[in-house]
Amino acid sequence: MNIVLRWVDPTDQSLIDRIVQLADRNKATLGPMPRGAFPEFALQRTLLAATTGSESEVAGYALFASALGRIRLIHLCVREESRRQGIAKLLVDEVSRHYSHLPGIRVRCRSDYAAKDAWPALGFTAMNEVAGRGKDGSTLVVWWKSHGLPDLFNVDDEATTALTVAIDHNIFLDLAVHRNRPGASESQYLEADWLASQLQLSLTPETFNEIHRLGDASERRRQRSAATKFPLLNPSTDSFERHLADLQANIPELRPQHDSDVKHIAYAAASGATIFVTRDTELIEIAGDAASSSGVRVLRPSDVVPHLEELRDAFRYRPAALRGTEYTVEDLPAGSENELRSLIDMAGGERRAAFAALLRSLASSPSIRHKAARAPSGDIVATWAHEATRDAIVVPLLRHTRHSLASTIIRLILAEMRRTAVSLGAPRIVITDSHVSAACREALSDDGYILSGGTYVASVLDIRDADDALRALDLRHPLHNEVALARRTDSPAVTAALEHFLWPAKILDASLPSYIVPIQPRFALELFAMQDTLWARDPLLGISPEHVYYRSARMNPSAPARILWYASGTGRDRIGGVVACSQLVQVVVDEPRVLHRRYKHLGVYRLVDIQNSGKGSHATALRFRDTERFDRPVTFERLRELAGNRRMGTLQSPTMISAEHFGAIYNEGTRRGAR
Repeated sequence: MNIVLRWVDPTDQSLIDRIVQLADRNKATLGPMPRGAFPEFALQRTLLAATTGSESEVAGYALFASALGRIRLIHLCVREESRRQGIAKLLVDEVSRHYSHLPGIRVRCRSDYAAKDAWPALGFTAMNEVAGRGKDGSTLVVWWKSHGLPDLFNVDDEATTALTVAIDHNIFLDLAVHRNRPGASESQYLEADWLASQLQLSLTPETFNEIHRLGDASERRRQRSAATKFPLLNPSTDSFERHLADLQANIPELRPQHDSDVKHIAYAAASGATIFVTRDTELIEIAGDAASSSGVRVLRPSDVVPHLEELRDAFRYRPAALRGTEYTVEDLPAGSENELRSLIDMAGGERRAAFAALLRSLASSPSIRHKAARAPSGDIVATWAHEATRDAIVVPLLRHTRHSLASTIIRLILAEMRRTAVSLGAPRIVITDSHVSAACREALSDDGYILSGGTYVASVLDIRDADDALRALDLRHPLHNEVALARRTDSPAVTAALEHFLWPAKILDASLPSYIVPIQPRFALELFAMQDTLWARDPLLGISPEHVYYRSARMNPSAPARILWYASGTGRDRIGGVVACSQLVQVVVDEPRVLHRRYKHLGVYRLVDIQNSGKGSHATALRFRDTERFDRPVTFERLRELAGNRRMGTLQSPTMISAEHFGAIYNEGTRRGAR
């Protein structure tokens, strides 16, 4: 049989219909998937079809998502008459080839399915077993196919933070009370086994008010009993009322029948939930924008699945939500113990006496700085302490409250610790707090920390080549062999991962492209904290560790790469030099409205800014991380001098430069050579 692999075009309705038909025939093992999700996955280039030579028949397909920097395989399906012909392997291998820059592919499969025997033949290894969501108490096996890249994550994502999803009364009825009523099947997509660790479906107090208004006493009892099986969001009254007033003031033509719906959204916003799910299309239309301003996306159940990774991404890190607010950072004085009582890890077995003793030890040591981040309300949302020793920054305390921006604030704290370590010449950061949260552990993994002897350790290497990195890393360090491999192989993805995990390391003798990218001065001032903005005023927020910049859809750099930001020398805010460097992680070309929806949680851009950045119907989003602002701009004239005999253009568009040229510019801008 002649098999052709095709990335599915979202406009090819005929092919999508045939894939949906194949999925429906195998729904018993694949699990539910909304029909409308397939074109969305195709649009994201995460739907791959295997067709026969005539392309009239679909022999199989792979449907997947990019999650936490890896591939999550959701469906791998081959029609019955085409099985045992190597089609599944063709699909998996093509996904691996196309996404070889990511560490690998993860899939979960029930242990009682026959397919469990096929995964080893496809290159997967059984790494773990976790409980499924099914009522039959099924067990899911976590399978992993490695692409051979540095990966400091736990292969299973059980430690990651599930998205808190608030559901309205009708979704609750669909899931727990009247499962066979019309339309209920759409809500039941949220119960798929593979979503078990991704979503925490929760009720708001308004659900109980809606139950109370029912006329039938037996139905009230039935629904209250069912409601006890869901987590309940329970924010403070002040926070709820504040969000409710904002929503009521900003929703046009608010009708009485939507009073309860708006209260659901207000409870969600006040509790830190980022998603509210409803089947009420009218509510989505009239309240969607106002809810988004409160940090809540209002979606149909069928829209959650194809946009899950986008939603997780926005939840993980949302610096835009801090802009223009009154979050503050302060040194925490002795005698603040009462304010920190809510941070005791009771679920993890921490005793009050032990926590109190830790706080006393922090207060009694003059070399330890104990800091706190406060919300506009004055409440502490995070606290941490650090001490600079001869060879490390030691962090005995890193805690946060249950707060909608906790993950964002933790990541900002970790970025500030990295900058502090660089400024002090400390080669390591050691976190000794044994009660860090799941959100903290996820952030630590993202930032290159390894768990060693009960502590989390990050290497902070100010080096310029592989030999220096190898000398700095212990032979037992998980990345030691990876550094040696990076120099021997042509893998930009490996080098990029290493430079991120070991930041500010620059392994210039390993494969990774370098570019000079022009940026408008007004955006350089904002993105890189070069003027009196929120980011520059506050020592916590500093330079955002992850950001996005928009430009025209033509002549784009490739990712991953190192980039030097050249702020032009014309206009009111003229600079005329390279002002910062970053690591480019993603280049996406799309319509401005799509890019704005996808990345607005990261940036300072309005939709009109993105529309103006492109020429025509599309624009480019350059997503970058690990930005380091230069002590002084490296002027255009100096760039030419540092280039030596190498030619350099006018820098009107992204310009590739050599690693040696990058290193010379970087050393000059930071005023640091390799240490």
